[in-house]
Amino acid sequence: MKAKSRVFSVTLLLLAMSMVSTVMISGTFAKYTTAVAGQDTALVARWSFNAQGGQDSSLSNFAAASAPAELDLFSHASYTNMNNDDGAGESILAPGVDGDFVVKVSYIADVAADIKIETVALADNAAVPIEYSVDSGVTWVDLDGLSKALADKIIADTATTGATASVPATVGVFRLAATATGSTTIKDIEKTVQWRWAYVSADDTVDTALGEDSQTAAKSDITKRTTYGIKITLTATQVTPTVTP
Repeated sequence: MKAKSRVFSVTLLLLAMSMVSTVMISGTFAKYTTAVAGQDTALVARWSFNAQGGQDSSLSNFAAASAPAELDLFSHASYTNMNNDDGAGESILAPGVDGDFVVKVSYIADVAADIKIETVALADNAAVPIEYSVDSGVTWVDLDGLSKALADKIIADTATTGATASVPATVGVFRLAATATGSTTIKDIEKTVQWRWAYVSADDTVDTALGEDSQTAAKSDITKRTTYGIKITLTATQVTPTVTP
């Protein structure tokens, strides 16, 4: 009996020591633990800018500036007393011919943008004295002045275009404000550009020389005819955001 009592006592002692050891170990590894989190989500600003050009009844989309789209800018209705085109759709121009084309800008974005207009002659162009007007023929400018005239007209018609001058004001540039919050309405700006080759000029010999050169160059190959062409480039650039005062 004494032996069993001693075994029982030793067992209790070992159990007690084990419990004390467990408590000591648990105390050694105990620590404070707190987990907190927070997050936020923001939307990426919308940005969409496109342009079209050509005849009012059939506008064509502009393409990348590095590979410009072919637009129908110089079609005209002067059929009497002249050949209107080359039979393959290429317009033929001569003194006394006039016409018009449309430039259309479409914009929707959560940021303001400055729109730069550039109008330049294509390479190897003949110096054809084509004039342009954006105010229904009240004033006429040459190709070098077209970008300024067009941008100024868009700014002047702010009540319908919503456009303003860039800051600082820059020749050939107009500014469009960010689209109203929540709005999905695309802003369209459409302007008609008239053009003409005046029948009465200061020096008819200049016009005559252009025609004679086209005949001399052509011979039997119509692709070698004297040509006149322009490129219109529209560049939209986001305006730098600033802190509201």
